[in-house]
Amino acid sequence: MKKILLAIGMMSLMLTSCGKITGNDSEGLPQTAEIFLIDRYKNSAWVYQDKGIFIDTSGAVYAFDFERSPHHIIPDEQLLLKFDIVRDNTEPIMTIDSDTIIKLYSLGAQIDPESEFEIDPKGGATDAGSHTVSFCNPDTGSITVCTVDGDSCGELSDSFAQKFVKSYNKKIKRFTPEFTAPLVYTVYDIPLNTVECNTEMNGMYFLSSAKQLRILARQCGVSIDDMLDDYKDYEQERYVYFVELNAAPANAVLRTDDGYKLSHTEGAGFCNVVAFPRSSGDFISDSIPCADGGEWQRIKDGDLNFDPDFITGEAYGFSETAMHAVWKEFNMHGFMGLYIPDSTKYEEFIKSCDSHNLVENGSIRSALEEKGVPDFSKYSLCVKLDGHSVNTKYEWQRTDIGDSDIVMGCSIPLNWDNTEGECSLAYVLIPKTYLSRDSYFVRCLNKSKDEQ
Repeated sequence: MKKILLAIGMMSLMLTSCGKITGNDSEGLPQTAEIFLIDRYKNSAWVYQDKGIFIDTSGAVYAFDFERSPHHIIPDEQLLLKFDIVRDNTEPIMTIDSDTIIKLYSLGAQIDPESEFEIDPKGGATDAGSHTVSFCNPDTGSITVCTVDGDSCGELSDSFAQKFVKSYNKKIKRFTPEFTAPLVYTVYDIPLNTVECNTEMNGMYFLSSAKQLRILARQCGVSIDDMLDDYKDYEQERYVYFVELNAAPANAVLRTDDGYKLSHTEGAGFCNVVAFPRSSGDFISDSIPCADGGEWQRIKDGDLNFDPDFITGEAYGFSETAMHAVWKEFNMHGFMGLYIPDSTKYEEFIKSCDSHNLVENGSIRSALEEKGVPDFSKYSLCVKLDGHSVNTKYEWQRTDIGDSDIVMGCSIPLNWDNTEGECSLAYVLIPKTYLSRDSYFVRCLNKSKDEQ
């Protein structure tokens, strides 16, 4: 599940294969493994980041990566809850020997959290974020920041805090392996409902829309769609939905390299419903893997891609010079497509393509109407023009509708060395029953050169 690269020589310096340390065999440590050191980096200058490692008194070192909305402060109790979820669902990236842990914990336990925090007036850098090393007191749950660098620099004046950080940097930090950590979302981050259920249906489901959540609720006879009552239509479309029927109560969602899984507490006979931000994942593929193995099952009812009235098409061999002119006129550069909800805009698009001679000795209308003239009382049309090699074809995948954008599921195998001077057209006719807005941004899936 994780990509772990261990530094050479690390094992001989400090890592052991011993089990968890308890108060029975290590004087001064808590009876159970408790989190006591947090090395955390946060930055919201460009893309929000909140990641690092934490260490418990058993010597286990865990990696974390929390994807949050920028400017959102996570309370200490929620941070520690997330750390516990990481411990319950992942393996340590490394283990520290008991002597190092005892010394480090002893220093941390003597820190005076009321001592002055001294800021270096000459330190800091713009958009550097915040890198902190903190001691977490297992008795109180309080987190004391000992040192910070990044946008500002400083340290706690307490001598034990300074020794705590120095010892950590010397004996642990420089040997920490590279890692990728799961993203963790709790009820504090996303809507997560757990309700008692009495249904003969079982299994794990992935639902691409609120419409499908209501359909599954009718099928299983449980009000798993109650959360939708709090959303407006456009808000519902910001989410996809993970549903577990007849399971233990869930307290979080974990996104790993291997897929998505729910973290559970003890119990049975519950239904878990997670509204997961559509923008935080890629849900175009036909299968959604579960990190514990298997797949989240899609249902066809209410799925646009299984609707017989959902129509896709493509055509090849048009003028690349004309394509760039149409791009400029309709802002279709790069991966952007065009949303056409009515006949007026449709005719404007055809007129532009034809005036620029996109189709030599013909009209783009013939390609767009190969499967019939669009009925704009029933459909909206999405189109995309893109550079293309004469020998490549579209590979249609799933089209996805969000609250403000539509991702056309046509993967264009790009040929960066294209000298053919040709472009291609892809289009979809989407039944308006799936649409809740008057306009959408349209994007197109593209394969990079390395994926060919």
